[in-house]
Amino acid sequence: MRIGALIGEALALGQTVGLLTMEPPHGIWNGLPIHTAAGVELGLIQTYSLDWNIRSAG
Repeated sequence: MRIGALIGEALALGQTVGLLTMEPPHGIWNGLPIHTAAGVELGLIQTYSLDWNIRSAG
């Protein structure tokens, strides 16, 4: 909800907002479930250190 509000504020100010989406398939590796989207999200957070990511993944 917090991010949605920030996006709404930016749009109200006439700013451009870019959104990336993906729907990777889940898989199994060595019998363990793999959640690909969670891994991609962590990689994006660590790579871009976005200001609005207050929880930070380190």
